Amino acid sequence: MGSGKTKLAFALAESMNGIRVSLDAYIDRDVESKNYSEKIMRHYLVSDLRKLQAAFQFVVLEGICLLEVLATISRTPDSHVYVKRISTGGLWHDGFHLEDYETDQAITENQEGLHKSEFEYHSKWRPHERAIAIFERPDLGAS
Repeated sequence: MGSGKTKLAFALAESMNGIRVSLDAYIDRDVESKNYSEKIMRHYLVSDLRKLQAAFQFVVLEGICLLEVLATISRTPDSHVYVKRISTGGLWHDGFHLEDYETDQAITENQEGLHKSEFEYHSKWRPHERAIAIFERPDLGAS
């Protein structure tokens, strides 16, 4: 969250005369799960993607846990850009390195920043390694 996905998605969609779609628009607020992809109303997403792909040459889909959500609807992206927020200290999102989570060195469940499920997503799906491009955004407000 807060990495700049939405802003980049808007810019990409506009530059390609396409449309931007946010996964956040498909969240079922009544689902009590810490797993983002479990909250997505898949039938609406599938229906809307089908309609939008018929109407637009480019559909830019953005959201956290994108690869996992797409897998739940049996889709894969034609291309994938990873947006990476970098702290002023050079660390990955919110001052943590993914490697710290994977080696259980610095992350606790209740610490501010990314939720544990988001680290699990990154560890399992490796979106930062599967992307055709990585857009690094420095977080000027981080310490």
